[in-house]
Amino acid sequence: MLAKNPNGFFLMVESGLIDKYAHALDFDRAVYDTIMLDNAVRQTKEWAKARGDDTLILVVADHNHPNSLIGTMNDDMKSVPNVPMRERVGTYEKAGFPNYPAPDAEGYPNRVDVSRRLAIFSAAAPDYYETFRPKLDAPNLPAVEGADKTTFVANEKYKDVPGAMLRFGNLPAMMNASVHSGEDVILTATGPGAERVHGSMDNTEVFRVMVEALGLGSE
Repeated sequence: MLAKNPNGFFLMVESGLIDKYAHALDFDRAVYDTIMLDNAVRQTKEWAKARGDDTLILVVADHNHPNSLIGTMNDDMKSVPNVPMRERVGTYEKAGFPNYPAPDAEGYPNRVDVSRRLAIFSAAAPDYYETFRPKLDAPNLPAVEGADKTTFVANEKYKDVPGAMLRFGNLPAMMNASVHSGEDVILTATGPGAERVHGSMDNTEVFRVMVEALGLGSE
């Protein structure tokens, strides 16, 4: 519909659930929505290629989250029965490769509750119960309102999950979720004007790349 305008158009699309799930320490859903974003970018590039070379595509995050992939969770430690979940975190050479099933045509594995899965943790969190497992029933809710109605406490819904452990957070008690972090984010570009995207850039420079691609202000 927008392409019918002979003067061109500007479209901004946000894959906002990546952010929402990262706040909630729900990393499996955040990864799924990252795959969704990747699919959207692929479709956009295919659409632009069919038009020729008149479309600038920028892909960038508006901020970062303090979440890191550190290895894998290994449930296949049959030689060491009843080992705590914490001791099942494999790092460095002990991480191994996850055993998710082959992805479907759109890149999604049909299950995430496999025996060797990605271990992703946050450097900023409220008090919460770490289960070391994906939340299959519903999106994660790490902390809930406390009795005083002004602070948050760990959600006891996950307290009795086998192997779960209480993790005391490093955020003020008034916070019920993780927060953003201040690292630089990645910006990629393709199409006319993409050559201006390189190295380290201020976010205001990205605005000017878009303005020039649209021809705004030109004679």
